[in-house]
Amino acid sequence: MAKSLMKINPEKGLPDALNVKNALIIPSILFIVGLVIAFLGYPIAISICCLITIIRSIIYTLK
Repeated sequence: MAKSLMKINPEKGLPDALNVKNALIIPSILFIVGLVIAFLGYPIAISICCLITIIRSIIYTLK
């Protein structure tokens, strides 16, 4: 269905919405850093998880 919608109207931003790879790079890196820091302290790990949520919401609102 998404491919047929892109054929009909390619400039409406649907290709950007389907490109999930770019939206997952920064949160994935932060998850790895958070995993390493989780061994050092629980509050720091929770802070990084909150940071990931904030960054993802900023990325989606800018598009």
